[in-house]
Amino acid sequence: MLRAGLATAFAGFVGLYAWSGGPLAQTLTSAPARPAAARAPAASDAGGLTMALTGDSLITMKLSVHTEPPFLKMIDLIRGADAAFTNLEMLLHDYEPYPSTQSGGTYMRAEPSIAKELVWAGFKMVARANNHTGDYGVEGARLTTKHVAEAGLVQAGFGESLREAREAKYLDTDKGRVALISLASTFPDPSRAGVSWGDTRARPGLNPLRFTTTYVVTRQQFDALRSGLASAGQLGRGGRGNGSDHAAAPARHAAPLRGHLRADQRA
Repeated sequence: MLRAGLATAFAGFVGLYAWSGGPLAQTLTSAPARPAAARAPAASDAGGLTMALTGDSLITMKLSVHTEPPFLKMIDLIRGADAAFTNLEMLLHDYEPYPSTQSGGTYMRAEPSIAKELVWAGFKMVARANNHTGDYGVEGARLTTKHVAEAGLVQAGFGESLREAREAKYLDTDKGRVALISLASTFPDPSRAGVSWGDTRARPGLNPLRFTTTYVVTRQQFDALRSGLASAGQLGRGGRGNGSDHAAAPARHAAPLRGHLRADQRA
């Protein structure tokens, strides 16, 4: 059985989980093989393009040293796809950069050789925009770009400017061309890429997806929440008397509720 925490890159692979004992392992080890004549043709056999789409890659150790049959059969599935993708949540460097004052939850870092482990596993495309992109500042992200490129992986989502971070990057296959656009909706604010304003340089960073959250409640719930937020010092100054308030002001020793609060006028 693989050691816990080896890699979560494959946890989201086609909705299956577990290296041994779970649905994936049972499917790979216990399902009887159908006769060749009865097997449905694979998409690639029919001229279609196949894709292996996984979740987050949080890898700090080598993958290529493991020989468990269920694991290797899963690797074969990834390698057999025309395009295999994962979300690279690691920064690859040798501690040249210093950590940022704010991380994406913890500071993610691995040896630069981990990029080649992803290639060994069959991956060809990686997303770079996520909550850990800025864990080690711009220099950490730049070093990761360097090591990922040297491994031959297509990468998108980080750039020297907002325009570059938003660019699509392409994987060419004999079945067609695949575009990758990477963006993140959750990240420390300093990780965002920015544009040049002529007299200022563009800011390197990730491709951000920004949005506003609105909580719709009944009038009774709205009044109760507004009273509670006001007592906690977390009520914004907008929307007096019109059924709309902005909860964003921080209170001491309490995390603020962020988003717009609106009463349902039908209630």
